[in-house]
Amino acid sequence: MNKIIVTADDFGMSEEVNDAIIDAHKNGCLTHASLLANSSYFNEAVSAGKRCKNLQLGIHINLTSGKPISIANKIPSLVNHAGYFKYGFVGLVLGYFFNKKVITQDIYYEIDSQIKKLKAHNIKISHIDSHRHIHTTPYIQKIIKKLATKHQIPRIRVINENLFETLKITKSISCFFDGGIFKYLIIKLLSLFHTPLLSDIYFFSILYSCKIKPDFVKNIKHLTTKYKTIEIMLHPAFRYKEKSELTNNLTSSDLNHLKSQYRQSEYSTCYKLKEIIKNI
Repeated sequence: MNKIIVTADDFGMSEEVNDAIIDAHKNGCLTHASLLANSSYFNEAVSAGKRCKNLQLGIHINLTSGKPISIANKIPSLVNHAGYFKYGFVGLVLGYFFNKKVITQDIYYEIDSQIKKLKAHNIKISHIDSHRHIHTTPYIQKIIKKLATKHQIPRIRVINENLFETLKITKSISCFFDGGIFKYLIIKLLSLFHTPLLSDIYFFSILYSCKIKPDFVKNIKHLTTKYKTIEIMLHPAFRYKEKSELTNNLTSSDLNHLKSQYRQSEYSTCYKLKEIIKNI
């Protein structure tokens, strides 16, 4: 495996995301992309991804945005009356305590369906991660481990970031003011309630998720002396253009994120990283 792998999440979310991911792979340093099986531009992402023979494609499990792959009456605990996913991250955590058996069965069925959709398109799935990092929820992680074994998927993203190691690299405390630290602490807290997955890949960075600037990664070489491999997660996209059919399939949070200038900044980061990786 490469010393540094760079993964783009949300492949298939929009034309702007798809185009930026393909360009960042061809001309930048992007090595992996994670596909949203239920996204509006999934088919376009698959077609473009298959034309890039060195781009590793994984699955970005989604249980919080848009409509599921499954028929709604097959997963009643996960959808609202209109057939859209009804929970966010916190709702999925709490849902387990109120309806353990049903929600566990429904989540297994839907994730299995999402994986099967990629396989039906002849995609060799290189890894599993998730939208909103819902796979860090203890009971969902158990489900994903079972399905990774069932479908022979070799890697599940492990969010094992060390606060102090990352701060040394970024030399920025912005995560303490924009909510990054809270996301980090919630995931660390959840890890106390399940057996953690083991990985020799260092994940960078949940602390600055969606806000990784080129300057944050210029000192990444420091981590390569301590870890076999580093995964950098990015959310690249070109400037968003309004599309009503796309808006209808996204939560307001996802739509705002799609419009964010940080996506364009993270696209630029792919090029900054390319020069850095050359020197490692």
